[in-house]
Amino acid sequence: MLFVHAAALSLTELDAIRRLNARSHRHECEACLRAWPTIASAPSRRSIATTPRLVGSDALVAPGNAPFGSRALVHATVEPVLAPETCADIIAEAEERAAADGWGSRYTLQSGSDELHLADLPRASAAVAAALPDIAAIATAALLPPEHKPSDLRVLNALVVRYDAARSKDHMAPHGDANLLTVNVALSAGHEGGGTWFLAVRGGEAEEEEAEEAAEEGGEAHGGAVVEPGGVGHALLHAGALWHAGARTAKGAERRVLTARAIAALGGGDAAAGEGRAGRAGREGREGRAGRERREGQERREGEGAEEGEAAEEGEGGEAGEGRAAGGAEAARLLELAVRLNPADAEPWIQLATARRRQGDVDGAAAAGRRAVALGRASGVASFDALYNLGCDVEPALDAVGAALALEPRAADIWAELARLKLAAGELADARACAEKCAELRSA
Repeated sequence: MLFVHAAALSLTELDAIRRLNARSHRHECEACLRAWPTIASAPSRRSIATTPRLVGSDALVAPGNAPFGSRALVHATVEPVLAPETCADIIAEAEERAAADGWGSRYTLQSGSDELHLADLPRASAAVAAALPDIAAIATAALLPPEHKPSDLRVLNALVVRYDAARSKDHMAPHGDANLLTVNVALSAGHEGGGTWFLAVRGGEAEEEEAEEAAEEGGEAHGGAVVEPGGVGHALLHAGALWHAGARTAKGAERRVLTARAIAALGGGDAAAGEGRAGRAGREGREGRAGRERREGQERREGEGAEEGEAAEEGEGGEAGEGRAAGGAEAARLLELAVRLNPADAEPWIQLATARRRQGDVDGAAAAGRRAVALGRASGVASFDALYNLGCDVEPALDAVGAALALEPRAADIWAELARLKLAAGELADARACAEKCAELRSA
């Protein structure tokens, strides 16, 4: 029997990648908490009545559907989580902001809908921040097992999304969210259609028996289903990784949705500690005492080196520069290991391109960026800015933008990106034409 190893990584290298990911996640959670601090005061879990919808597999998002632990990965609340007057105030402030700066789609890169960042709406942000602890308590109770605390959630991003059938801005393309769970709150009524389509949710009532039959058959082979919130202020809660889309708004008033994406903090290190204890127990059984002592010594030295690198990054002057250079080299090395482990994932390629660019390795950054763009095309993601935003070659970025426009020819923000690229390439007439096309689409 022939065994082929795609990547031969030592336990030390795998542990180093895990530590790098944990450090990056910790920094991201700290930034999220600074932006939305009220979530840390979330009370204990609060169960309210919801209408659950089941997926047809016990291993759709992970083995055992971890960390959710069930097939009920979509819930619609039967009572509001935001007061209707609060929803009306959010819409009013969004319109005020849009009247000055316009709607756009810089975050989701969608041509079928518009959005504004909630952080750009001060009054709306304050209202949502006040309601956030309760929303976190409800979402945690609905989706996660009892050991998960609402105060351990962090808001990664929050948007006010607008759908308008009259302007052909009536849907959001299929996608998955790169976060633990997503909360959509209906802000408006008076439209026909809409809701969220989920590929893995069974049509009809999705009774438990039907889901069990689907799981036994090994299938999720069905056309999916559209799930709608019960009314203004009601929430649709779902596992972020589920493949879903904004279902088309057929006609009527503009539809507005507040979308918040949440990740989980490590909760004081409990999750990492549990993983570490399990990993150490397994290794100790294989290594014996001498091997364990050698490994612990190596881990201690690496940990001291990592701490010195972090301290240098926070310092000033030449020492800080040396620390950043050393940290950048280590980050690039570990990311190279990460792309060997999962070469079909665009995200580590983008991170590797960033790390190489910081080291001054422009050619290496461009190569990693091209790979990220190629993977983005393959998965239907318009990641055309991966090269341009890194300051690498303009020509490959132009090619990638062209591919994105072929998919979304009426996306004003892609035309704006093309205008910037044309300007960088010195093609002034084309840049002006692209900017005019962007303005035309935004005013339509």
